[in-house]
Amino acid sequence: MTQRRVPRLVRAAAVVALVVGGAAPASAHADLRVSCPGAGETLSALDEITLGFDGPMLVLPEAPPSITLAGSDDTMREIEPSLASPTVFSAPVEGLADGRYLLAYELYSFDGDLNIGTFEFEIAAGGSEVCALFEVPADDDGGGNATGIVVAVIAGVAGMALLGGFVMWRSRRAEQAR
Repeated sequence: MTQRRVPRLVRAAAVVALVVGGAAPASAHADLRVSCPGAGETLSALDEITLGFDGPMLVLPEAPPSITLAGSDDTMREIEPSLASPTVFSAPVEGLADGRYLLAYELYSFDGDLNIGTFEFEIAAGGSEVCALFEVPADDDGGGNATGIVVAVIAGVAGMALLGGFVMWRSRRAEQAR
């Protein structure tokens, strides 16, 4: 009878670990919240690309962040943006001629997921002189999702330690009863 309880407890521990530990990383995925230029926006000129996300982002040395601009004149520009804040990538650009552009980005969020996205914008005479208002709220430190992950990991480890201690206690108690 004791031999059957330990495997059940181990299975229960595995289920708890999957439920507690497995759900946390998905909550950290960051999505594009705002950008300059905005999708479909027409500007008279552009000197900087800014991409703001709803969660913290990550720069990996082995896979640097990238932005590609494809112009309607078949030109391609590879741009390596930098983190301006935990949630914002930015990159200077110069000399964009009038025309439509496809902006493609490949950037990593804090949970290690690759964010890939595209949108179009246009540079044309008579377009807006500035991007639509880009403002990150003052209380946004970019750490909200990361804090949730840390709390979930600590809770999962503590739960596993308690469950492991209980299994060991039950095993020793069963051995003493023999």
